Amino acid sequence: MAGVSVRRFTPSELAAHWVIALCVLTMIATGLALGINVFHSVVFPVHVGSVFVLAAGLVVVGAAGNRRARAASVHDLRRLDGDDRRWLAWAPRAALRRGGDPPPVGRFNAGQKANAILVTCLLLSVTASGLYLWAKVHGIVSNSNLDGAVHNLSAIGIIVLVSGHLYMAVLNPGTRSALGRIVTGRVDAEWAAHHHPAWEPDGQPSVSSSSTASGSLNGGTR
Repeated sequence: MAGVSVRRFTPSELAAHWVIALCVLTMIATGLALGINVFHSVVFPVHVGSVFVLAAGLVVVGAAGNRRARAASVHDLRRLDGDDRRWLAWAPRAALRRGGDPPPVGRFNAGQKANAILVTCLLLSVTASGLYLWAKVHGIVSNSNLDGAVHNLSAIGIIVLVSGHLYMAVLNPGTRSALGRIVTGRVDAEWAAHHHPAWEPDGQPSVSSSSTASGSLNGGTR
């Protein structure tokens, strides 16, 4: 299988990933700038606008892109089965070099699924609380101290999760090679067999035939 690649992400999935990534990074950068009151008049419209760009971008990708691939990704990411729960129990031990072999991993490992689920929930929370803040400033809704706390805590949660994701994708020596794969959408077949043996690429044989190891912390970030 040396030199053979398989498609892990379709162009539609790549487009959705980069729409989310760029908009969330813009929200974080502008939110931090607002927190220290830097160029408020310029930064605030960008901060709010990034939410609408994110929503519009996902609508366009959903309408014009590969709906079957999008549905498959949503299905894969939102489902945590027994192997995923065992992976989550294994991961802390693996970080301490005590993990042994992980449970079988499909296209996404449990860490990726948990990250996607939590970021989605926090994005909904930060958007709803942000809209409430905007409405409160304009006198549309009553005053409340809870909305600001929810917005800030949700934003902190997103920053923590995104920082961890960026560390694994860009800085960690064992996983940063995966960064290029979220640009091309293709992965080496041997890499897939080693880290995601339970995954069966569409129209191709199961990658599990080449390896029994799966979803290691050093290779399963993407």
